[in-house]
Amino acid sequence: MPKCLFVLGGLIIMFSCSQERKLSDEAKLSLQRKAIIWNESIRRSILIQSDFSGDSVEKKFHTDGRIFQLKFFIKGNPIIQKKFNQTGKESSVIYYSKDGLFELRQEICEDGEINCESIYVDGDVFGLFTKWDCDNLKVEEGFYYKGKKIGDWLKYGPNGSITITSYMNYNLMDSLTQIKIL
Repeated sequence: MPKCLFVLGGLIIMFSCSQERKLSDEAKLSLQRKAIIWNESIRRSILIQSDFSGDSVEKKFHTDGRIFQLKFFIKGNPIIQKKFNQTGKESSVIYYSKDGLFELRQEICEDGEINCESIYVDGDVFGLFTKWDCDNLKVEEGFYYKGKKIGDWLKYGPNGSITITSYMNYNLMDSLTQIKIL
C-alpha cells in the first residue's frame, strides 16, 4: 500500500492510503469503451452457449401449484433458469455459459421488459450493470468488478437530472478484458 504524508503543525504524519493516479477524461472513456465491448462480447457468448434445448428440466412450484421456477439442463449442467411471479409471468431469467462460470442475469417487469441486467463470473457481478424502471427509463448504470462498484456510476432522475458518483478504480475496467469465456 502506498504511503501518504500529511503535515500538521510542523509534524510529518505518514499513513497508508490508496491512491489512484489521476486519469484524464479521455483515458476514462477509453477504459469504459473497452469494458462495454468486453461486456457485450461476454453477453453474446453466454446467450449463444445457452441457446439449446435442454435434455432435462427441473420444475419448482408455488404453494398453489403454479410454476415458480424452470431450470433447463444439458448433461447435468444448467443452461437457463426462469422464475415466475404469482401471476405466472416471468420475473427473472439466468442464462449460463457452458462451463457454468458465467451467468447473464435479467430481472423482468410485469410487461415483459428487462428491468435489470448484469453478468456474473463465478458468483460475483462483473462489467456493465444497467437498471431501468418498468416504464423503460434508465435508472442507474455503472460497472462492477468482483462485486464492487468501479468507475463512474450514473443515476438518472425523473426530471432528466443525472447524478455521477465516482468509485475510482478505473484500472479495473481494463482488467475486465482479461476475463475470457470458453
